[in-house]
Amino acid sequence: MGVEAIPAIDVPERVCPWWETRLFLALVVMATMVPLIYPGVPPLVDLFGHMGRYRVELDLRHSPFLQLYYDYHWAAIGNLGVDLLVIPLGRLIGLELAVKLIVLAIPPLTAGGFLWVAREVHGRIPPTAFFALPFIYGYPFLFGFVNFTLSGTRYAFTTADVRGGEPDLKLGSIPQ
Repeated sequence: MGVEAIPAIDVPERVCPWWETRLFLALVVMATMVPLIYPGVPPLVDLFGHMGRYRVELDLRHSPFLQLYYDYHWAAIGNLGVDLLVIPLGRLIGLELAVKLIVLAIPPLTAGGFLWVAREVHGRIPPTAFFALPFIYGYPFLFGFVNFTLSGTRYAFTTADVRGGEPDLKLGSIPQ
């Protein structure tokens, strides 16, 4: 009348589909930058107004001409992400290149956030998740609301990072 041990069941390791491989995901995320690589300044409607503000922000102390017409006072308000990035980068590499690099980073960051959220929600990256990627170039981004879209990337990564109230900080969590 002994208790018999049941043999362990071999659970096969999940086979990773091609759309979940690191190489494919890296290529897709980097491909979101392609439309913005060629133009010297990204052709976003409101971006030129932002760039004018950034120029005043960077050069007001040194330009008597700008001091005649402008004054600049910092305030802690939302949507200052690009402004905070432009200050050090603009002084280091110039305003236009700094803005281009920051704007060039927004689509891949958003794509990475979308795909990470899909993986956290489904436990894998469903093939339908890629249908969301063209929306990166939707109304807010094309109209140049760069602070808003940059904050959206932060929201996507924060949403994906918090799972069950506990941060999931494992690097390399995407299967190879």
